Amino acid sequence: MQRRLGVLLLLFLTFPAAAKPANLRTELQRIRNFRRPHRRTTLPLTVHSKRARLLFQQGMTDFVNLQTAKAMDEWRQSAKRDPNFALAHIFICFNSKDPAEQSAELAKAKAHERNVTHGERLLIHWVEGVRENNYLAGIQAMNDLVAMYPRDKQLLYVVGNWLVMQESYEQARKFMEQALAIDPNYPPALNDLGYAYALTRNYPEAVAAMERYVAALPGQPNPQDSYAEILRLSGDFPGALQHYEAALKIDPKFVYSQLGIGDTYSLMGDEERARAEYAKAIAGADSDADRVEFEMQSAMTYVRERKYQAADAAFAAVASEAHSLGLEFHEAEVHRMMAAYQPDSLTALKHLQTAESVLGESTTVPKSDRDEELARVLRWRTVRAGGANDQDSADQALKRLQGMVAASHSHAIVHAYEAALGARLMQQGKYFDAIPHLQEDHDNAFSMRLLVEAYTRTGAMSEADAQSKLLEALHTPTLDQAVVVLRGREHLAENPQ
Repeated sequence: MQRRLGVLLLLFLTFPAAAKPANLRTELQRIRNFRRPHRRTTLPLTVHSKRARLLFQQGMTDFVNLQTAKAMDEWRQSAKRDPNFALAHIFICFNSKDPAEQSAELAKAKAHERNVTHGERLLIHWVEGVRENNYLAGIQAMNDLVAMYPRDKQLLYVVGNWLVMQESYEQARKFMEQALAIDPNYPPALNDLGYAYALTRNYPEAVAAMERYVAALPGQPNPQDSYAEILRLSGDFPGALQHYEAALKIDPKFVYSQLGIGDTYSLMGDEERARAEYAKAIAGADSDADRVEFEMQSAMTYVRERKYQAADAAFAAVASEAHSLGLEFHEAEVHRMMAAYQPDSLTALKHLQTAESVLGESTTVPKSDRDEELARVLRWRTVRAGGANDQDSADQALKRLQGMVAASHSHAIVHAYEAALGARLMQQGKYFDAIPHLQEDHDNAFSMRLLVEAYTRTGAMSEADAQSKLLEALHTPTLDQAVVVLRGREHLAENPQ
């Protein structure tokens, strides 16, 4: 503001006296028009170090190419070069897996928000809202930000990418198409467009987007990695392995493709080979959090083999490691996962109590992450308590979930509540009532299995058959898929038509 006033004053002081206009109002308007800046099409960066700016921009390039570790390192260097650079702090916060770092970087970004542009403040408020489980305020800030810069393709991608993570695939697709209308070959938008199609099972369109993505970045590993994952989702395991290997030929240290190979062998049922591939990914992990997550995937192979004692030992080791590293979210997640596959409900409930205690005692896990994981724990407390015939505990957990939904607009919390309510209604024999709630928890194998049962018990056999086929075609390397889909395949093998 001070800078603009100074220039206006300079214009008046240097204007020749003989040329002063008769119509001062007209000239003042002319001066205002002269000084009015052209509307920016991209989000500005309030940064005072040229080197910090370059590091930040290189980080964004690496980020959209899924070189996350490099991007984080560059953003951290950028923030060191200019400690007042709010957006460097906010992008570190947004992408870090270290709860302490997330909190510290958010605080730094907020401390400098008075000195940045309105658009940058909106981005900070968006991240703050979704991190602190104030989704309504966060999403409003996000929408205002996009309305302010509707032609910033990088911003459109960042927003659309977040929407993919929130499972809002139709909305995400619109943002990616908007970015591609600005730049038809914008690589990250092509990547996420492919995922938005694949995650709604539109595989021909997903593959078409991947072909364009690979052509746009032939020397980068991530296009091959994304292509592989989409082929795996479609059930083409040999094709997936081929593209993962192509990614590793481009960059042998691209650890996500190594992880993808492990996931693919696990889905193929070759759990011993999967563990060997996971071990390579674990050895190459870029962070403690990544290493722990890769170890969780490896532990899951024992669940697929129905070797529950081995699974317990592997998961317990991961929980202990997460605890020692201060990764409380991961520690709680491990115990919640252990509860999901336990044959004994009382043992499962003990794990759920441990998970809830870890979350309750945490001072570093962001509120949104803590609340969403707590919702998943309560979902399973409802299910396992009901299964143990502890109806009061099941209803209390469901009531707590209902209260969380009323206080939050989190997609994950709503899904957990709908899944728990649907399961509870199934336990009570209210099959018609359960159906719409189970439908809301789409793509979760536990809810999909219950939905098949609900359709069958209500005589909706065509719907049951369609849902069974969707369940059979679920190729995601998740615990729910490991427990439910493999059991279903074993049942079909034992009871052929």
